Amino acid sequence: MCVVLLWFTNINIQFILNPYVVASYCTSCMTKIDKSITLKLHSIIEKCNLDKVDVNTRIHKLSNVFSMLNKCI
Repeated sequence: MCVVLLWFTNINIQFILNPYVVASYCTSCMTKIDKSITLKLHSIIEKCNLDKVDVNTRIHKLSNVFSMLNKCI
């Protein structure tokens, strides 16, 4: 629970009646495509290229944005 709170993710609590539905829900959350996330990540990459940011900082920036924007609803 502590990891979930630190990662700022949603907590979706429901009764589980069908294991297939749970697997389908988790799969759709993990594989969904969100255009806004893609656009934001591309803009960060372009800014890093212009500013000649080192690889470690680039990865750090991308992972921060991705983790904040990629939330399963």
